Amino acid sequence: MNEELKNKINDKKDSVVRRIKAKGYDILDWIIDHPFQSFAIGFIGVKVGSKIFDERAELRACRDRLTKEWDPESGCYYKVRRPLTNKESKELYRRQRDGERTIDILAQMKLLD
Repeated sequence: MNEELKNKINDKKDSVVRRIKAKGYDILDWIIDHPFQSFAIGFIGVKVGSKIFDERAELRACRDRLTKEWDPESGCYYKVRRPLTNKESKELYRRQRDGERTIDILAQMKLLD
C-alpha cells in the first residue's frame, strides 16, 4: 500500500472519530439539559433491551432443545449438530425400535456434535 492511500485512510478514520465524538458530546449536553426526559428514555431503553434479551434467550433455549436427542435406553441426551429432519427422525426411531443404540445411529448419520 502506498503512502498516499495510507494517508487517505487515516484522514477518513480521523474524521469519522471526530464526528462520533461530536455526536457523543451533543448527546451528553442534551442529557444534562433534559434530565427527566433522558431518564424516561433510558428507562424505555432498558425495558426494550431486556425484552430483546429475553426473546433471544428463549430462541436459544428452543434451539438447544432441538439440538438434543434423547436416548431412552441410557437415559441421557446426545448433542446433535442440527435439528433432525423428519426423514432422519423417522429413521432414528425405527432403528431404535429395532434395538440399535442411539449413539451408534447418530454416529452413522454423522449428526453427533
